[in-house]
Amino acid sequence: MPRPAVATALLSILLFSGIFTALIAVTLAEETSLLLSNRPLEPIFLAFIFSATLGAYNLHWHWSPPENHETIRKTFLRLWPKAHLYLALLGIAGTLLLIPALSKDLLFILPAILFTFLYTAPKSPYPALHFLRSFSMAKTFYLASVWTYVTTILPLLHRSPGGDWNASLFIMARFFLIYAICLLFDWRDKEADAAQGIDSMVSGLSKKGLRRIFTLCLSIYTLALIALASRGWSIRDTLILLTPGVLCTLLYPRAISSRSEILFYGLIDGSLILPYLLRLFLPF
Repeated sequence: MPRPAVATALLSILLFSGIFTALIAVTLAEETSLLLSNRPLEPIFLAFIFSATLGAYNLHWHWSPPENHETIRKTFLRLWPKAHLYLALLGIAGTLLLIPALSKDLLFILPAILFTFLYTAPKSPYPALHFLRSFSMAKTFYLASVWTYVTTILPLLHRSPGGDWNASLFIMARFFLIYAICLLFDWRDKEADAAQGIDSMVSGLSKKGLRRIFTLCLSIYTLALIALASRGWSIRDTLILLTPGVLCTLLYPRAISSRSEILFYGLIDGSLILPYLLRLFLPF
């Protein structure tokens, strides 16, 4: 197989198996712990986040009808038609196996399970769960909430059930950054969601309305980081944490007119781990 074909196949596996998404969740959780607790998270806790994210991602796509799949995902599923089902089962099994080792965190884990269920269940093919579609208008909020909870609040609760203003401002900044990103995904998927009887916050929005909400979210994210800096937070860390917002702003015009898998799953999703990578590789 030629090298470009191998690279394309590996990229497809990374993006569409949910592995990259799970690695993003792990990276964000580790970043939270390092910035706010000055300590890394235990491998078993990171493994739990990886498994839970992998399971939730693949269950979501296993329940999505084939016509909703993007071009490269369809190619991926032609090669491995049961990939999402098997990976969902693998992620769920790994999560269940790891929960006993995190029994002291079980009460903190339950909200993440609830929000994940509220986001994913409306896509279920089982009629018994279709009543949840009436709550799908808030699906952007559910997804942003579960990602914020798992990558910021849960790691902090795992470390020490408490917090301060710096932690609150950090959580606020991440929530509104993730919410802005979720808006772009919902805009891209609004026709596919409508075909499944699922409404979202963007369903009735114009492009002008979407831009206003997107700008508002990134403005609150920016103000929260400025407030952190005013409380003595490192200027370096503040500037680095602003980079995903800058990148998403630059990508916005393309994102509202494209369904590119590389754009959404690679660049927009991947922007979330940009601050962590910059800290690793920049000399200052």
